[in-house]
Amino acid sequence: MKNLIQIAGVIDKEEAEMLMNAGVDYLGFPLRLPVNKEDSTEEEAAEIIKIITPPHRAVLITYLNNAEEIVEFCRRLNVNIVQLHGKISGEELEKTKLLNPALEIFKSLVVAENN
Repeated sequence: MKNLIQIAGVIDKEEAEMLMNAGVDYLGFPLRLPVNKEDSTEEEAAEIIKIITPPHRAVLITYLNNAEEIVEFCRRLNVNIVQLHGKISGEELEKTKLLNPALEIFKSLVVAENN
C-alpha cells in the first residue's frame, strides 16, 4: 500500500482543485457534527464532490451511528468512503456494509490512557 494523504475540511471548489493538484489522495468533508462548525454546508459539499476526479476520492467524515442514515447520506453526497468518529455498535457497522457492500468504512480510534 502506498502512502496516502487525506486533508479534511475542504471549503470550496478552488481549494479542492488546489489539493488535487498538490497530490492529496482523499479530500474529507466533516458533516453532521455534534460540536464545531462545519466547513461547508451539505449542499456545498455535494457540489465540491462533483469535481473530485480519480485517483482522488471524497470522504464523508461524520459522527452518525445509524446504518440507514450513513448509507443514505453517502448516496446523497455521492461518496464511497465514510470515516466514522462517534460511537457505533458492531451491529450497525455490519448493517452498513450489508446495505452498501462497496462502501469503505474508516473508524476513528482515540488513543487514550484508559482504552
